[in-house]
Amino acid sequence: MIIVVLVSALGAVLGTAFAHSGAPRPRASSAIPTAASSGALSLAQIEARLRNLPPAPTVPAPVSSAPTTLPATPPTSAAPVTSRPTTPPTTAASSGSAAYMNGVQAYAVGQTGTLWDPTKMVAVATIAVSPPQFATSDGSGHVARYGYFATFTVTVTDIAPAASADTISPSDVDFYVMVDGSRYGFGQPNVGNTAQAEGDNSLGTGVEGDGLTPGQSTTGTVTVDVPSLHGSLVYAPNGDPVGTWSF
Repeated sequence: MIIVVLVSALGAVLGTAFAHSGAPRPRASSAIPTAASSGALSLAQIEARLRNLPPAPTVPAPVSSAPTTLPATPPTSAAPVTSRPTTPPTTAASSGSAAYMNGVQAYAVGQTGTLWDPTKMVAVATIAVSPPQFATSDGSGHVARYGYFATFTVTVTDIAPAASADTISPSDVDFYVMVDGSRYGFGQPNVGNTAQAEGDNSLGTGVEGDGLTPGQSTTGTVTVDVPSLHGSLVYAPNGDPVGTWSF
């Protein structure tokens, strides 16, 4: 159809050219077929048919599904919450006497303290301290240098298991009194008349040289020349404090 249109358009151009030049227009040769004789369509027929053509089908644009974007970091689950233990930490061992639990145990007069063997982890003894009795002098006429003679009644009981073979040798010289940071008693910077007030029933009297064995007990007094009605009685065997009783 495009060739027929071109031929028709060429004929029109040639006709116009001959008309302007005055030259005689060549006669149509029977060798050139006409549109009517050859079955070719005229331009008007082509345009009419083009107008009657059905519209081109609409091709849907391809739909691209966007890929799912994965998170760069995978989600982490929350760590389980671990509750803290409510048991207080155990007191660390110190360099005290091998017959006692390390660290100074604090009590009040009237209470019973427990001593431990830090190596065998067994109880060695109990010590019960009574509230003190105060006097400015004793029955023999000795007068307290610092103001008062404080007399405590102390009971020591060996409670160690028989298999442990732990013994304890209590004595009144193993105790002293602490008042406002100063020490008073046997072997302390402030002795006063502690020795003069010592009675016949002092702690340790009558205890065998090997000390108390499991199941044995002894009771005696500890008297110290002190400047105050308040302070702490300290048990310090071998010079190492292991227990205090406040008064």
